[in-house]
Amino acid sequence: GTFTVTNVTTTISPNTTSGIFRVEIRDSGGSTIYGSSTNPTANSFSISVTGLTATTTTSTLSIWVTPKTHANMPVPPGGTFTVTSTITSYSGTGGHTVSGTDTDSATLTIDNASPANPTNASGTAGETIVNLSWVNSADSDYATTTVLRSTSLIGSTIPTEGTGYATGTTVNATTTVACVVTGAASANVSCIDAGLSGGTSYHYKIFTEDSRGNYSTGTVPTGSPIIPGGTLVMQNHVSGQKNNQFEIDGGSLTAAELFRFRLVPTGEVMNMTTTTISITSVNGMGEGNVTNARLFHDENNDGDIDAGEDPMGASGTVSIANGSGTIQFGGSWTVTSTMDIILRIDVAAIDDGDNFKLSFSPSQFNVKGASSSITITVTGSSDNVNHGKPQRGPGGGSGGSASPEGGTPAQGQVQTGGTPGGGPGTGGEGGDPGGGNQGGGTPGGGDDGGAP
Repeated sequence: GTFTVTNVTTTISPNTTSGIFRVEIRDSGGSTIYGSSTNPTANSFSISVTGLTATTTTSTLSIWVTPKTHANMPVPPGGTFTVTSTITSYSGTGGHTVSGTDTDSATLTIDNASPANPTNASGTAGETIVNLSWVNSADSDYATTTVLRSTSLIGSTIPTEGTGYATGTTVNATTTVACVVTGAASANVSCIDAGLSGGTSYHYKIFTEDSRGNYSTGTVPTGSPIIPGGTLVMQNHVSGQKNNQFEIDGGSLTAAELFRFRLVPTGEVMNMTTTTISITSVNGMGEGNVTNARLFHDENNDGDIDAGEDPMGASGTVSIANGSGTIQFGGSWTVTSTMDIILRIDVAAIDDGDNFKLSFSPSQFNVKGASSSITITVTGSSDNVNHGKPQRGPGGGSGGSASPEGGTPAQGQVQTGGTPGGGPGTGGEGGDPGGGNQGGGTPGGGDDGGAP
C-alpha cells in the first residue's frame, strides 16, 4: 500500500536557530522540495509536506539548512553555529502504523563569528594626511582590513557584514571608508588617509574582514582622534619687489622697505617661530651696516608700511661673513589668513659699488599648525630682490694744455687751463699749470676730455 506523509518533526542542535533561515525536506538529490520551515525559533518543530509518499520501496530524503543572511545574523562578535538535523517523527494518511527515527546527520558549521581585531594600531598626523599602521589579524580566514573615518565619534558603527568596501565609500552621514588594505595574516601594514582638511579632528576605527564577510568589532588606533596639519604656501607679494633701493644721493637708508612676500595658509592658523631671510652677493657691507630689521604685516596690501601696521615677531639678527649671511627673526606670530609681509631695515654707509641680494626659500620657515601642533613644511616661492649702488668715478676728461697750441705757457703770463670736456664721466686731469700767476687748467668733463 501507499502512505502519504503530511507532516514531519525535525530536531536541530540547541542554540542554533539565531543563525538559521530555513530548514527544508527534499529528495535525496535535493531537486524536489517537499516542505520547509522558515526562521525556526525552537530546536524541534513540525514541517508540513506535500507530494511525499511511502511505499514498500526504501526512499532516501535529505534535510537542507540555509543560514541567515549577514544582515539578519547576530551583530559582531556573532558566533559559530554547529548544526545537526534529524527527523524525529512523522505522520500522514493511509492507515499504516509508522515507527522509527532518523539518527544520522551530517554536521553543518555556520560561521558568523567575528575575526580578531588588528593589533598595534596607531595613527599620526601629517599635512592634510593621517598615517595609519597596524598588524593584521592572525586568523586563517583573514581577507582584508577596512578603516573607517568620521568627524565624530564612530562608536558602534561597523561595516555592513557581507559587504565589501572601496576607499571613499560613504558608510553613513559622517563616516567614510578611509582605507581598504589586503595582505597576509599577521602582516605589518599601513595606509595613508589623504586629502583631509587641516585643523579638523578625525576619528578612526579599524576592522578585520574574514573570507566569509564577517567583520571584527573594530579597534580604535592610538592617537585617535587625529588632527592633520594644514598647508602654508609662500608667494610673491601682490605688489612685487622694489629693486635697487641703494641708488640714493646720500649714504644711508632709514626704515627702508627692501623685501616683500606673501603667505597663504589653509586648514588652520599657523604659528610662526623662526623665519630666516638669506643675504647673498654681498659687496662692501658688514653686519654693522644692516640694523633694525623687522617684518611688518602689510594689512592693506598696498606694498608700503603704513601708519598702524605693526611689526610681527622679534627684531631680526643680522649675520654677514664672506659675502653672504642671514637675517633671522625669532619671536612668535601667527598667520590666520592670506598675509602680505614687508621687511624693513636700516642700512648705513652705503658707498658706490655696495650691493646685496635678499631671498627666501620655503625651508627657512619654522612653522607649526595651531590646531594640529605638527611641523608644517612650507611650499611655494617668492622672487629675489637685489639692492646695489653703482660704482661712480670723479667727473671730467683730460684738460687742454696751457696754451691754445698745447705748448708750455710763458712764465709770468696769466694763463687758464684747457677747454673743458663735454659731459660726465671719469675724465682725465686738468692742463699743466702756468708759471707765475696762472691757474691750473679746468678739469675736463667728458669721457675723453674733449671739447663739449
